[in-house]
Amino acid sequence: MVIICAFTILLTGCLGSDNQPPECTILASPNFGDHPLEVTFSMGASDLDGSIVSWSLDVEGDGTPEYSGQGGPSQTLVHQYSYSGEFTPTLEVVDDGGKSCTSTDNVSVL
Repeated sequence: MVIICAFTILLTGCLGSDNQPPECTILASPNFGDHPLEVTFSMGASDLDGSIVSWSLDVEGDGTPEYSGQGGPSQTLVHQYSYSGEFTPTLEVVDDGGKSCTSTDNVSVL
């Protein structure tokens, strides 16, 4: 029994029991133009040692997400900016171990 426990501890250590954060990306296209400006966000997320459980997208960069969901983000999402300003859209994803990733882009609306 001692041998089995020692083997289990060694195997767990070799496989790496620490949760690694997920990876995520966001790309706004177009990222500048006159208002109203329709922007398509291309988003991606992956987690090599688990799964993505939730995502949120703050298109204005003000800390309040306008879009969110369970699982990984949709590949694309369209948003229309109706007024001028400088925006920092931020995608955040959270994995099944509670770690998160954020990715940002810039949008200039004239």
